Amino acid sequence: MKAAVVHTGVENITGERNRLKDRHVLAETGSAYRLREKLLDHITTHYDLERLSHIIVSGDGAAWIKNSTVDLRFHKDMQVTYVLDRFHTDQAVNHITPLTTIREHLRTCIRKDQKRYFQDTVRALADHDPKRAETILAKAAYLERHWHAIQNQKDPRFTGCSIEGHISSIFAYLFTDRPKGYSIRMMEKILSLRLLEVNGEDIRELYLRRYIENMPPTDDIPSINEMTKDRPSPPSEHWLRELFKHINHGGNPILNTV
Repeated sequence: MKAAVVHTGVENITGERNRLKDRHVLAETGSAYRLREKLLDHITTHYDLERLSHIIVSGDGAAWIKNSTVDLRFHKDMQVTYVLDRFHTDQAVNHITPLTTIREHLRTCIRKDQKRYFQDTVRALADHDPKRAETILAKAAYLERHWHAIQNQKDPRFTGCSIEGHISSIFAYLFTDRPKGYSIRMMEKILSLRLLEVNGEDIRELYLRRYIENMPPTDDIPSINEMTKDRPSPPSEHWLRELFKHINHGGNPILNTV
C-alpha cells in the first residue's frame, strides 16, 4: 500500500497536542501512478493553483515520492521542495552504530552539512567492525544519496512528516491487532471505508443513499434524514466490520459511487 497525507500546516489544539490543518488522507493498493493521480486530482479540485506558491513533499526517499515533485509543479513560479523525513534519517543513523555518542556525532555532521567528516566516521566504523560493514556502508550510502533532501529539513516551512504515524494509527491497526487473514479484495474494501471515515465522510449516510437509489420507485421511501436522525451510536469500534458483513450478505456497496 502507498499513502499520502495532504495538509496546509500544523495547528495547536491544547497543550502539546497538535493536528494537521485541512488534512486529507489518500491511499492506493495498486501502482504509485494511481496514487499520484489521486493526489493531483485532490489538489486541483480543492486548491486555487494560481495562489499556490510552494509545496513541500516529504517521505522516505522512495522513487515514486521524489518523482511526484515534478507532477506538483503546476506553473512556472511554483516551488516544490523535497525533504527526507526525520524518522528515516534517524533510523538510518541508528542502524549504522548502536553507540549513542557516535550516533550524536553522525547527526551533528548531517545537521551541519559536514559530509566529509560523516564519511570518515563511517569508514572507520566499517573497518572496525567488518561483520557489520555491509549494513554500515549501505545505510551511509542511503543518507549520502539523500543528503540534499536531509538539509532541506532546515526549511522553516517544513513542519515534519507524520506519514509513519498515520500508517500506524489509520491503517496498520485494522490488520495487525490480532493474527488474521484477508483476501486482497476485502483489504481494499476495508481500506476504502477507512479512508472515508478519516476524511470526515458519513459512511452510514453514504450507504443509505446508495440503498435508496437502488430501491424501486415508491412514495413510501423515507428520506435519508428520517432514516438517520435517531440512529444509535455505533455499538463498538468494529462497526465497519459489521457493515461489511451486511454488504457481503447481499447489502448494497457504496464503494463504486463515492
